[in-house]
Amino acid sequence: MLARCSSENIVFQRGGTGSTDLATAYARLVTLPPYRSSEQFAAAVRAVAGNAQPQGFVLGFITVTPTTGTSVPCTDFELTASSKDVAYRALGRFCYVNRESTLGIATLFSQLGSRSENAIRTEATGFIAGASPK
Repeated sequence: MLARCSSENIVFQRGGTGSTDLATAYARLVTLPPYRSSEQFAAAVRAVAGNAQPQGFVLGFITVTPTTGTSVPCTDFELTASSKDVAYRALGRFCYVNRESTLGIATLFSQLGSRSENAIRTEATGFIAGASPK
């Protein structure tokens, strides 16, 4: 379901059978620090993505990896978090529009609740690749 659409972001959500089963996919324009290196960009993404879990959830792990094969600088991230018996997993990508710009695109796919890691990764990868600069 299309949950939100504006000139700066678009959000899709799909709910499952339980109140803690929710998939969210969004793409939005973001302001990024000036591009200096893939290491500095990865550090900036880690700082932002480290706060991407829902309020009240405890961060499990986060990985940040420069993306290869894109025409502009991009960095991927993945994180897990949990709260009581509820799991949360998010995969995302931050990309510059071009190397000289501070305008970027952030894409995120998150799953609240239990689903197989493979199913989440497959769906997330498709959305992120489709919404990211080529």
